[in-house]
Amino acid sequence: MDDERFARSWVEYRLLHSPSGRRRLEAELRQKGVDAPVVERVLADMLPPELEERLCREEAARRARRLAGQPDDVRRRRLAAFLARRGFSPETVYAALAQVDTPPDTD
Repeated sequence: MDDERFARSWVEYRLLHSPSGRRRLEAELRQKGVDAPVVERVLADMLPPELEERLCREEAARRARRLAGQPDDVRRRRLAAFLARRGFSPETVYAALAQVDTPPDTD
Protein backbone atom coordinates (compact mmCIF):
# COMPACT_ATOMS: atom_id res chain seq x y z
CA MET A 1 0.00 0.00 0.00
CA ASP A 2 1.35 3.43 -0.83
CA ASP A 3 1.79 6.10 1.83
CA GLU A 4 -1.15 8.21 0.72
CA ARG A 5 -3.61 5.32 0.76
CA PHE A 6 -2.31 4.24 4.16
CA ALA A 7 -2.58 7.78 5.53
CA ARG A 8 -6.13 8.17 4.24
CA SER A 9 -7.16 4.85 5.77
CA TRP A 10 -5.52 5.76 9.08
CA VAL A 11 -7.18 9.19 9.25
CA GLU A 12 -10.58 7.76 8.31
CA TYR A 13 -10.31 5.11 11.03
CA ARG A 14 -9.13 7.60 13.67
CA LEU A 15 -11.88 10.11 12.86
CA LEU A 16 -14.53 7.42 13.22
CA HIS A 17 -13.23 5.69 16.33
CA SER A 18 -11.22 8.25 18.27
CA PRO A 19 -11.73 11.75 16.87
CA SER A 20 -8.55 13.77 17.13
CA GLY A 21 -7.20 17.08 15.96
CA ARG A 22 -4.76 17.80 13.20
CA ARG A 23 -1.74 17.92 15.52
CA ARG A 24 -2.25 14.43 16.90
CA LEU A 25 -3.06 12.87 13.54
CA GLU A 26 -0.02 14.52 11.99
CA ALA A 27 2.23 13.22 14.78
CA GLU A 28 0.82 9.69 14.49
CA LEU A 29 1.31 9.58 10.73
CA ARG A 30 4.82 11.00 10.97
CA GLN A 31 5.65 8.41 13.64
CA LYS A 32 4.49 5.72 11.22
CA GLY A 33 6.93 7.02 8.62
CA VAL A 34 4.62 8.94 6.31
CA ASP A 35 6.40 11.88 4.66
CA ALA A 36 5.34 15.41 5.63
CA PRO A 37 3.99 16.43 2.18
CA VAL A 38 1.74 13.36 2.11
CA VAL A 39 0.54 14.03 5.66
CA GLU A 40 -0.26 17.66 4.81
CA ARG A 41 -2.12 16.72 1.64
CA VAL A 42 -4.20 14.01 3.33
CA LEU A 43 -5.09 16.14 6.33
CA ALA A 44 -5.97 19.11 4.12
CA ASP A 45 -8.37 16.88 2.17
CA MET A 46 -9.83 14.89 5.04
CA LEU A 47 -9.81 17.29 8.00
CA PRO A 48 -10.89 20.78 6.94
CA PRO A 49 -11.04 23.36 9.74
CA GLU A 50 -14.84 23.16 9.97
CA LEU A 51 -14.74 19.41 10.59
CA GLU A 52 -11.95 19.74 13.14
CA GLU A 53 -13.94 22.41 15.00
CA ARG A 54 -17.08 20.25 15.00
CA LEU A 55 -15.17 17.22 16.25
CA CYS A 56 -13.62 19.28 19.02
CA ARG A 57 -17.04 20.58 20.11
CA GLU A 58 -18.49 17.06 20.09
CA GLU A 59 -15.60 15.66 22.13
CA ALA A 60 -15.85 18.59 24.55
CA ALA A 61 -19.59 18.02 25.03
CA ARG A 62 -19.10 14.30 25.56
CA ARG A 63 -16.35 14.81 28.14
CA ALA A 64 -18.19 17.70 29.84
CA ARG A 65 -21.03 15.31 30.71
CA ARG A 66 -18.54 13.09 32.55
CA LEU A 67 -17.14 16.05 34.46
CA ALA A 68 -20.51 17.63 35.31
CA GLY A 69 -20.06 17.34 39.09
CA GLN A 70 -16.65 19.03 39.15
CA PRO A 71 -16.13 22.67 40.20
CA ASP A 72 -16.15 25.03 37.21
CA ASP A 73 -12.41 25.72 37.18
CA VAL A 74 -11.50 22.05 37.56
CA ARG A 75 -13.95 20.94 34.86
CA ARG A 76 -12.73 23.60 32.43
CA ARG A 77 -9.06 22.81 33.05
CA ARG A 78 -9.64 19.07 32.60
CA LEU A 79 -11.67 19.62 29.44
CA ALA A 80 -8.97 21.82 27.95
CA ALA A 81 -6.25 19.30 28.83
CA PHE A 82 -8.27 16.42 27.37
CA LEU A 83 -8.85 18.26 24.10
CA ALA A 84 -5.20 19.33 23.88
CA ARG A 85 -4.11 15.70 24.32
CA ARG A 86 -6.45 14.83 21.47
CA GLY A 87 -4.42 17.15 19.25
CA PHE A 88 -6.76 20.10 18.91
CA SER A 89 -5.15 23.52 18.66
CA PRO A 90 -5.48 26.00 21.54
CA GLU A 91 -7.71 28.22 19.40
CA THR A 92 -10.04 25.33 18.57
CA VAL A 93 -10.14 24.22 22.20
CA TYR A 94 -10.94 27.73 23.39
CA ALA A 95 -13.78 28.08 20.86
CA ALA A 96 -15.22 24.68 21.79
CA LEU A 97 -15.11 25.45 25.51
CA ALA A 98 -16.85 28.77 24.91
CA GLN A 99 -19.71 26.94 23.20
CA VAL A 100 -19.92 23.80 25.32
CA ASP A 101 -18.75 24.73 28.81
CA THR A 102 -20.67 27.88 29.60
CA PRO A 103 -21.39 28.66 33.24
CA PRO A 104 -25.05 28.44 34.29
CA ASP A 105 -27.05 31.66 34.56
CA THR A 106 -27.16 33.03 38.07
CA ASP A 107 -30.24 35.25 37.93
